[in-house]
Amino acid sequence: MYRPLPDCLEIRDSEIHGQGVFAKEDINAHCFLGIAHHFFNDDMSRTPLGGFLNHNPDDPNAGIVYNEEDSVVHTLRKIHKGEEITVHYRLYDI
Repeated sequence: MYRPLPDCLEIRDSEIHGQGVFAKEDINAHCFLGIAHHFFNDDMSRTPLGGFLNHNPDDPNAGIVYNEEDSVVHTLRKIHKGEEITVHYRLYDI
């Protein structure tokens, strides 16, 4: 069953920009958080998780992995309760 956010996450005001996604509890490294985008033909739909992730180019704690059907978010390191989930926005890994 699809859930817009897992139970361990919430959306609230961010010091980075607007609103962001925050951990409601400690989350382990390399944990699957959910789908950020879904691709169908030439269209893309952004989920609440994808829509509220904020950019951190220097020290992101999560990453987005793209495939043919969607993009998914995984933690890169342990994330502590209350910490904002951030990613480094980029089109291609170099």
